[in-house]
Amino acid sequence: MRKSLTPWLLILGAFAILFFDDIFPTLYAFYISLFVHSMISDVPPRFTYLTNYVNLLRDPDINSSFLRGFSFSILTTVLSLILGLGIAFLMAKDFRGNKLFRVIVCLPLAIPYITVGSVWKLMCNPNIGVIPYFLRTLGIVYDISSDGFQAFITTVIIDLWHWTPLVALVLLAALTSISKSILEAAEIDGATKLQKLKYIYLPLISSDILFVILIRLMDSLKIFDEVWMLTGGGPGTSTRYISIALYSIVLKRWDMGYGAAISMVFAYIIIFLSWIMNKILQVRRT
Repeated sequence: MRKSLTPWLLILGAFAILFFDDIFPTLYAFYISLFVHSMISDVPPRFTYLTNYVNLLRDPDINSSFLRGFSFSILTTVLSLILGLGIAFLMAKDFRGNKLFRVIVCLPLAIPYITVGSVWKLMCNPNIGVIPYFLRTLGIVYDISSDGFQAFITTVIIDLWHWTPLVALVLLAALTSISKSILEAAEIDGATKLQKLKYIYLPLISSDILFVILIRLMDSLKIFDEVWMLTGGGPGTSTRYISIALYSIVLKRWDMGYGAAISMVFAYIIIFLSWIMNKILQVRRT
């Protein structure tokens, strides 16, 4: 009897962490989402079934935030994949100063989110920022406090600057795992660089590329800190992604029921995307 309990006792701690960190908060959030529950109102919480979810589907502000967030996520994922692959090829080459180049490329990963947003806010300030100053010398008016498109593009650039090194490191590991004999055989056969990229590199690292896409999609959909520090979701709603919209609903309006409903939908969208990517990865590996 004692031996039969030993395996369960060994994993009890993991189950406890899983329950209190994931399962219980998820169940409680779903429970709260079934209520109209405002923490700044004297009216007690009122059970309304799925009303919050119906209102979510009809809310143009939330729907546009979802659409804006997915546009941002897809754009940053695609661009970071392209840039990361190019940087990975550079880091894989043997040249003088390669180690220093790798260190410089990876430095953004060591900077906290809030710090990234604060530094870029100073650099993008229309009065004292270095970026508007240099763009003015080229005849370009740059002001993210009034131009929504510029603000959106700036958030994309910040995300690329911060997280492309991670993509490069993952793809670098994949590139260095390719057997040199395969590349040497391709060179003997007279394959061009484009042909080697199309028929050797990309097929052999396709699983790693899918893994990178999965990580970047999940991470970029949740972006908050850098954008909040830089624009606060503005100007207007140009950078009001779903995480910022959720923050405004829960921590400004204190509408807990509606905020919980949005959180549940947002979480399961990410879970669904992760499930799809995981299935694709499993198919690629078999």
